[in-house]
Amino acid sequence: MEYIAYFYIYAFLGWCLEIVYQGFKKGRFINRGFLLGPWCPIYGITALLIIEGSRFFSSALAVFVMTLIVGSLLELIVGVLLNFFFHQRWWDYSEYPLNLKGYICPLFSFGWGICGVFLIKVLHPPIHFFYESLSNTAVSAVLGVLAVFFATDIVLTILSLLKINRRVKEIDELRGIMKKISDQLGEQVYERSTEALDSRLGKQIQLDFKEVKTLKELGFTKEGYEKVKEIRARKASFLEKRLISQFEKARSTKYKEAFEDLKKNIRKRIEE
Repeated sequence: MEYIAYFYIYAFLGWCLEIVYQGFKKGRFINRGFLLGPWCPIYGITALLIIEGSRFFSSALAVFVMTLIVGSLLELIVGVLLNFFFHQRWWDYSEYPLNLKGYICPLFSFGWGICGVFLIKVLHPPIHFFYESLSNTAVSAVLGVLAVFFATDIVLTILSLLKINRRVKEIDELRGIMKKISDQLGEQVYERSTEALDSRLGKQIQLDFKEVKTLKELGFTKEGYEKVKEIRARKASFLEKRLISQFEKARSTKYKEAFEDLKKNIRKRIEE
């Protein structure tokens, strides 16, 4: 039960750290937590591993190296899993030197190490003392409530990611249909123009649109048109808006252009 309490405490403090960092960087409040609630699980998990590891490696240098490795490894694993299951990237360190495919980079890995030393040498002792002063009944009650909220938060976030992925896939499919229509109409315009020039008619080229293939023949049916209107009119949920607006570097590795279209559409609706 003690480690569960530490998880929530450090997940919350990690969320606070992200808020402060983004506040200094952007000059405004940005909820950079991946989940809806005020917690960043990766900080909580890293803290637990470091606290346990510090029982065997207590020197500042050892803690620094250990946290650097553990924090970076967790960040890499989470990034790869998000990409694998949802085809999405929610942070990108590509602009920083010596990064590993944008998932991690030396600068932020160094930051993990510094945070680890601060946690073990400064922050954790008073937190441990505070925890020991609490009654088991009070701790159990609070942890029970937090567990319900945390589990609900995870489920809602996963559903939002899946919903975003479905919408991006739909947009990508519609982009493909529109491109097919554009390409085939363009080919017919070119063919008609070439025929007119070759016959040296000397007249202004006029296309007989009655002879142009119908949209249905090109693969764009009435149902497809209705689908376009539906997607354009569909409102994003609060969670979708939050994820898209707060993670500026978020992108899809499978549907890049469609994902950018979705981001622009949601941000436009937010501004309205």
